[in-house]
Amino acid sequence: MKLRPLAAGAVLAAVALLGSACGKDDPATPKDPAGSSAAEQGADTAVRDELRAAMEKSSQQTSLKMSMQMAGMTVDAHIDTAAKASHMVTKAGDDGDAMEIEMLTIGPDTYVKYVSGGMAEQMKGKWARVDAASVGQDKPLADGFFDAEAMLKDTVTVTKLAEGKFKVELGAGETPDVGGLFGGLTGGETPDPSASGGPTTLIMTLTADGLVSGFASEGMAPEETVTITFSDYGTPLKAEKPADKDIVEG
Repeated sequence: MKLRPLAAGAVLAAVALLGSACGKDDPATPKDPAGSSAAEQGADTAVRDELRAAMEKSSQQTSLKMSMQMAGMTVDAHIDTAAKASHMVTKAGDDGDAMEIEMLTIGPDTYVKYVSGGMAEQMKGKWARVDAASVGQDKPLADGFFDAEAMLKDTVTVTKLAEGKFKVELGAGETPDVGGLFGGLTGGETPDPSASGGPTTLIMTLTADGLVSGFASEGMAPEETVTITFSDYGTPLKAEKPADKDIVEG
């Protein structure tokens, strides 16, 4: 049974769109804009340092919950890096063609279950064991979101809008190309939200404790908008392997 878990595609696309900003530097964007005063550069450095500290602190947390919302799809995940486990539920489609997929990773093993829609009828409530690396589960899902080195490159403009709220502006060469990601993992059933070039501006928020609480794309069409929130840092995930009788090999 060959599965193309929609949940994996959704989260991997979210990581690519909002987490890494790994594109090549835009040669048209100077790293030291002419006319910037020492005070402006100092303020920019302070803002970057604040964001960098928040991302570093967030990356050191042993567990967290993550929720992603975009047109036609929601993803809710609980990630516990200390336990090497994660649980994710993805809902996609409209009322006439809705699909819900549950994905559970415990150590080296990943299990996928179609709760409704898709292959739910064929699988009859069974879990399919799949190769963790093939669905992007060979590394923590949240890693890309807290990669300060990639997110806060010199060519990226950062502005503090208010306490705990920041604007991150990506240059034309900064937006990652995730074309083909959805097609490869979902069989082309879901449109790639980066097809129009991806977000150029993100709003990043922090908690009062200095942890990253979310990212949201700005200035995009409603059908391309992506919002990701983080919560419940430090809350362990209580995950149990499905019973052997409920597992089929993917």
